Amino acid sequence: MANTAFIHVQELCQLIVDLLQDSKADLESCALISPAFTAAAQRHLFRDVNLTANGDGLPDRFCAILAIAPHILQLVRRVQTGLEAQVLTQLSKLHFPNLRELCFTGNTSPSGLQLAADLVGLPSICSVTLDHCFLSIADVTRLFESCTSRLDSLTLDSSTIREDAEGAGPNGPRTRRIKLNRLGIQDIWISWEWLLHPMCSFDIAAIHDLDYNSLALFSPPATILNSSRWTLKKLSISVSIPLDHPSRRSHIYLYCENKGVWREGKGKRYISAYYMTSIL
Repeated sequence: MANTAFIHVQELCQLIVDLLQDSKADLESCALISPAFTAAAQRHLFRDVNLTANGDGLPDRFCAILAIAPHILQLVRRVQTGLEAQVLTQLSKLHFPNLRELCFTGNTSPSGLQLAADLVGLPSICSVTLDHCFLSIADVTRLFESCTSRLDSLTLDSSTIREDAEGAGPNGPRTRRIKLNRLGIQDIWISWEWLLHPMCSFDIAAIHDLDYNSLALFSPPATILNSSRWTLKKLSISVSIPLDHPSRRSHIYLYCENKGVWREGKGKRYISAYYMTSIL
């Protein structure tokens, strides 16, 4: 008798649920069908936990769910949270065995910063995003002082880092340099020059992947590009620039000349340039 290929029920349920992973409502419905569908849906529902949306009480509800179903904690890969001490106190009591990414948003206090630093110090953390944060360089130093060598990715999304804060000058704390493989700059009217500050915690000289996205008139970070020109493997630039500012166009030509990515639409005031390459 010829061998017959077969698939386990759990695998079939997982395949079905995977097709619905972009619809939270469908995933929640699947979770109510049967234990097999529940397990499959939970993998997507709790992969990315956002504790910043839809008002207050989310951390309390999340902890309540974990009290009933503690196995969910091992499904969490990414957590988005504010920098408030009250929320971070609850998170600091949880053990995330497979947490890979952290996204912090908003302002913080000294106690909140220390609790956030404890999360960044988890051995599984590979990537951190600062989303609309307002910090000093000294704050950033404290935030990353306990991170492990696994952390190699940083994304800055419209975050302001002050260079003139106390403790960030020549007499400030000594910092160990964190080598980044990936740097994302998703800024609107925000400067990135603080990354070049001598007290900055990050070593950007060996970046492999740089993603720059801006709706402002700032030039792409040429200094960063120059410092990592021998290691950079992937470069993404997405900017919108007024056509009546020729001086603002030269930096795009610098990276995109002869690459076929610069297009000028007739009658259009703004254009977008996007450039990706695997070899520089």
